[in-house]
Amino acid sequence: MTGEDRSGELTRTLGELFEGLRESRLQALDELDQIQTMSRVLLQYEARRIHERFGEDYPRSRFVKASLEQNLDNIKGIELELEIAGIEVAEVEENQTLIHGRVVDERFHGVGGLFVSISDEEGRALTPFGRAETDASSGYYALVVDPDALARVSEAAREDVFLTVRTRRGEIVHQEFEPLTIAQGDRKTAEVVLRREDLIGGARQTEYRREAGHEASGATEEPDLEDVWGIGPKRAVLLRQAGITSVRALSEAEDEKLKDILGNIDVQKIKQDSAALLERVRGESRQYNGG
Repeated sequence: MTGEDRSGELTRTLGELFEGLRESRLQALDELDQIQTMSRVLLQYEARRIHERFGEDYPRSRFVKASLEQNLDNIKGIELELEIAGIEVAEVEENQTLIHGRVVDERFHGVGGLFVSISDEEGRALTPFGRAETDASSGYYALVVDPDALARVSEAAREDVFLTVRTRRGEIVHQEFEPLTIAQGDRKTAEVVLRREDLIGGARQTEYRREAGHEASGATEEPDLEDVWGIGPKRAVLLRQAGITSVRALSEAEDEKLKDILGNIDVQKIKQDSAALLERVRGESRQYNGG
């Protein structure tokens, strides 16, 4: 076996080892996530029982309430860890250039369905660099540039280019302030943080989902819990487990019940956002039906 063969075999072995470690970490995080979710259900039951029997000022009531808040923080942290652990980093050759990272919202959850490219100062995409779509579950993107593609970009342009994020319609929602300097073999990481309300010119999440290829079957369809401000997948699960399965039910729920379920979050804003979303859908429905 030649030295080159031994090097290739070692690379494959290390790759398999790292993949095995990644899968083990994902499994451990998933099990921990299930434990925390079940713990939250039990804590919610205990909180209601003690509150009804002794009141909210009872020491045990305060302790369980604090435990619920800590539990929610734990769940949110595990959610983020699962997103990151699930990323499969792009494999590149030694002479290829890699520009990769995540596009995330203000809570650092990945935003999928956006396109990352390299542009000049005027926002014009430099096609030799290609473009990459952000992953739906993690917001991960990877631009892999071959040496011949890089050679088609002038030396001057490589020193004054910018990471740019666009919607499917080509609208720019973000462009980095600091220029990138790109050379053959570079490995650059860049994380972009966006506010979801700023996506597509301030469009709501329902509009963003349609933009990203998740279009509803008709304008009369009721929105999902996840379309409401502050409600991600995990909080939506907690709400459904507590019997709040629709945006309408969420808008009409008692504040204290929502605090018990969701912990330390602005429940008034959630309810206001729910009501506004329902009103918006009713308006779309009237328009859709020719009203």
